[in-house]
Amino acid sequence: MANKLVYYSQKDKRWSNLSFTITGNKKQTIGTSACGPTAFAMAASYFLRRAVLPTEVAKFALDKGYRTPKKGTEWEFIVAASKYYKLGCIQTDAWRTVQKALSGGALVIATMGPGHLTSVGHFILMVGVSGKWVHVFDPNHNNKKYGNDGLIKQIVKNNGKISVHLSVLQKEARQYWIITKMLG
Repeated sequence: MANKLVYYSQKDKRWSNLSFTITGNKKQTIGTSACGPTAFAMAASYFLRRAVLPTEVAKFALDKGYRTPKKGTEWEFIVAASKYYKLGCIQTDAWRTVQKALSGGALVIATMGPGHLTSVGHFILMVGVSGKWVHVFDPNHNNKKYGNDGLIKQIVKNNGKISVHLSVLQKEARQYWIITKMLG
């Protein structure tokens, strides 16, 4: 696999309906609850130069206890998955650190609070920055939360690749994980 960005949707019909639950709740599937594993799978695929599918990463999250009973994936999952896949990972809440990392070729996973991208919580993958716009791969390719206020741009509707105004991330992001290829 060439070292290029790959987009995965958690709602891809190949895995959307597969179970992602620790409670037996049939409504908890990769499509409804695995935005974290899906965002991480995209980053891992890029840095490892091979296909790392959301199914593989979701299984890791389940097997290692990072699936929550109700809301999705624990924040600690990102650090643990990075170690497992031998990727660098720095957790931060500082936007300037994130901006510098994106400009240097890192990818960044963010967990979003209620607002433009979610009503509860949602992981996204940031893949670049241009001025006040951040290029994002949203694991929920047909996200209905974007709104019409001009702060989210979709070049192609419902393909998951969006640009998000910096103000949205500064207000709604709760935490960032800078993902890099491990040196050595």
